[in-house]
Amino acid sequence: LLLLWAPFFTYVFYKDITTRRLFVTSDSIIYITSPPCCIPCFGVNKTEKHVLLSLVTDVIVSQGWYAGCWGLNTVGIENAGQGGVSSNGKRTNDLSFTGIENAQLFKKIILRTAAAKRA
Repeated sequence: LLLLWAPFFTYVFYKDITTRRLFVTSDSIIYITSPPCCIPCFGVNKTEKHVLLSLVTDVIVSQGWYAGCWGLNTVGIENAGQGGVSSNGKRTNDLSFTGIENAQLFKKIILRTAAAKRA
């Protein structure tokens, strides 16, 4: 029975990865995703997050052991007053995404741009 759903899950995961977009404008960071529902005929779930560069306080680059096998980094952007620790002890970020090339360079660019916006 699970093998019957495998093509649907493959399609959903593929569309989820290919529809992710990250834009850095002069004022904000915009992250847009529009993956389909788990049953493709039910439509898409569009999510759009905006983070103002003047409010960015920290950019966190992390890599787990499994992501390290594939060379993937997770980037988390904390907003002023939004970051911290949730009730279950996990760290929360205003915006988080996985799979960016040159994550350290991205972090440096975002922090420099945010500092220039505040000045």
